[in-house]
Amino acid sequence: MEAAELKHRYQQGERNFNQVDLSGADLGDIDLSRCSLTGANLSDCYLSEPTLVETDLRYASLLRETKVAYSSFCQSDLRNAELTEIDWELANLQGAIMPDRSLSDSISKMSD
Repeated sequence: MEAAELKHRYQQGERNFNQVDLSGADLGDIDLSRCSLTGANLSDCYLSEPTLVETDLRYASLLRETKVAYSSFCQSDLRNAELTEIDWELANLQGAIMPDRSLSDSISKMSD
């Protein structure tokens, strides 16, 4: 799915984007709050500055190529998400539900 289609469908009220393939998409500054991206492929995605507040990202793939700087993941559910070498340094994770497993291998940096 292309970013423009996702944004259009979200603006039309759709909130279920489970299993969608957004690999390589530029989702910068798109508001995807309170939607479900369960199992979505977000690898190599540009997520710099989007709003993902209260977004369901369980089982989603966010790999090291995914850019998350200045993104807001407040209150989002990231349990069981694939978070390989994500640089969370400039992302807002306030209240986010992170994976139960150790994040030492999956997070390269995290802000205080």
